[in-house]
Amino acid sequence: MAKKFLSIKDFCNETGISRALFYTMRKNGDAPAMFNAGNKRVLISREAMEEWVKNRHSLFSERVGKRGRGAEKKLKQAKTNLFTPSNDDVFLVIPRYLVQNPAYADLSGSAAKLLLALISKRDQNNIVSFGYRNGAEFGLSINTTKRALIDLADKGFITKAASAMSCVEPSKWILNFDVFTAKTVAKSRMSF
Repeated sequence: MAKKFLSIKDFCNETGISRALFYTMRKNGDAPAMFNAGNKRVLISREAMEEWVKNRHSLFSERVGKRGRGAEKKLKQAKTNLFTPSNDDVFLVIPRYLVQNPAYADLSGSAAKLLLALISKRDQNNIVSFGYRNGAEFGLSINTTKRALIDLADKGFITKAASAMSCVEPSKWILNFDVFTAKTVAKSRMSF
């Protein structure tokens, strides 16, 4: 038999929201009706919870407005707790042998981010045109991009093929796939 009154923890478990979100909603006045049961214990009736869930979902679809189909889709995802990527989302598959590589584990966060960017921008010959200012595309400043490229070159992930003629043009870099794995270079190129 279901409980007639729920604690905040039980309410959050049944509705699928976090307690932090509940307290934020409580502060904003969006939480369901509650009453004190003494000893600083707050209880919520099951009827109040069901009414709150019904109103919350209807308000969500109204808030979205003209985007009706999108509102229904988001509502369905919120109810089932599923996430389906849209066409705008980009995913990069990172090979397991790269993640398990000790040299990759020693990289800084910005160098690892830059390495993945270089892998995604490479051509058939593993050559990448990438300058210090190109790091802004991935959220890195010029100095951070310089340090990350130096770190990648020191660890052997990249080698400089051609220097830029000016500071505006990008330099050419070659990705060294023999560093990524203990496999032979030909096999690592085929498997990447």
